[in-house]
Amino acid sequence: MDPNRIRQRRKERGLSQFELAQQLHISRKKISQWERGEQAVELEMLLPLANALGVMVEDLLLETEQLDEKEREAFRCQLREMLAEQRYEEACFLIQETVSRAPEDDRLKLSAATVLFMSDLTEDRTNEAWELALELLNQIDGWDNEIRKAAAFTKALILLMMEDGEGCQQALDQEQWNPMDPIPLYASAYQNQGKKEDAIRLAQHGLYQGLVSCSSMLEILVRCEGDSKRRLKLMKKRELLENSFGINQGTASLALCHEYLVQGLPQQAADAFCKAIQAMQIALEESSLFAKKDFLLSKKAEVQLMHLRMQSLEEEPDLQSFLKTEPVKSRIREFKNFLDKMEKKTI
Repeated sequence: MDPNRIRQRRKERGLSQFELAQQLHISRKKISQWERGEQAVELEMLLPLANALGVMVEDLLLETEQLDEKEREAFRCQLREMLAEQRYEEACFLIQETVSRAPEDDRLKLSAATVLFMSDLTEDRTNEAWELALELLNQIDGWDNEIRKAAAFTKALILLMMEDGEGCQQALDQEQWNPMDPIPLYASAYQNQGKKEDAIRLAQHGLYQGLVSCSSMLEILVRCEGDSKRRLKLMKKRELLENSFGINQGTASLALCHEYLVQGLPQQAADAFCKAIQAMQIALEESSLFAKKDFLLSKKAEVQLMHLRMQSLEEEPDLQSFLKTEPVKSRIREFKNFLDKMEKKTI
């Protein structure tokens, strides 16, 4: 049994899931499980369900035709070719004919809508194509979450291109998203509606989250890299990213300091160490969010451990002389005093 068939017949009857559940004397959750394909309809429920939906049992049991991926790809290629040659009426006929063969194939509708949206048509045809794409996307209401999200995202993008910021936001609100997925579209929708403060706030949040994600990916690449030279290059990129945008409070510089020590580059290690101290202090001064006792203690411990590590390398006179210079000693002393003061404020 195709789960989409139950949903389609229920909507044709104008019933909500709750209303259908009441007629069958079962829970709404059970209806939802049937329609999402999470649970099969019990044999004893087939006849009551068919009666409630006004259909024969055989109608419920019929499998809906679905195109396989090869057929969909052939359809997409033919549709792209027609649209590239500005054969718009033929393209519309192809869509109508193919969708009528498999009216509940949501992947097919999504494919057609995406090709329509991405096509390079004349201005008047572009608006027609977008309207048709929206019509196809509005028909997608199947049990596959990923297809529904892709449809909602594509719909929101089309509406934004049509300068309908409110419609864009409504399309996005229909689905539950991962935190980062729709941020650029939401920010653009707010900007389109004149909600400048909301747009700025969301854009800044998205930028910060994106930068943190990039830093984390660079860290993973560093851990996976076996070649010391390439690893050092990746770590420098991560340090540049973090220090340029003020994220992660000197973590990358401390990691780079450790790598320099491992590779026997004491002077570079000392430079990275001082950069880490500076980045930590700036971060603490600029945001009360990080002025928490556990954070302060962890940063203090990181600095002290790395400092002790460098001091223990007596065989490296260049490093020892660098650490004993007044600017470096002053920077370390200043940062320790700063941490002590911040720690007292958080107690």
